[in-house]
Amino acid sequence: MRGVFEALKRLASECDRFTGVVLNHNSVFDATGGRKARILVVDDNDNNREIVQAYLSDSGYRVDTIDNATEAIRLLQKDRYDLVLMDIQMPVMDGVTATRCIRALPNAVKDISIIAMTANVLPQQVKSYLDAGMNAHVGKPFDHSKLRNSVRRWLPSTVDQECERRA
Repeated sequence: MRGVFEALKRLASECDRFTGVVLNHNSVFDATGGRKARILVVDDNDNNREIVQAYLSDSGYRVDTIDNATEAIRLLQKDRYDLVLMDIQMPVMDGVTATRCIRALPNAVKDISIIAMTANVLPQQVKSYLDAGMNAHVGKPFDHSKLRNSVRRWLPSTVDQECERRA
């Protein structure tokens, strides 16, 4: 497996040279060549995106952020993610509607784990998120241990779990 990892790093370096795009090679694979978990954070608030991205990146995850649910749905159909953290109240499309749209997709992305991020945590509100197809929720303001535990719980077992143990 180590040989494959080294070959991928060399290939990525070649791509960098020809395209002028520099990739963060350590963000996709760990030192043993295992794939790191890739998480999409969807929130219209810049501060929330920055906080979650910093915390999860420091914990060893590969994190992308986007500020709108419509674009998130497009991105999920184009790129491979292991988990989505979805804000509930956003302009353009709210997180519950976005989750319903994702669950209705005809491909495998419909099965991705989606965790609601919201300050609306009354039992009936949480039930509505779960009824819409979300797997779990974390409250705002963020409790780092609850966020970490929820991410650990809902990541598929096929990704490298080592990054979680460092958290």
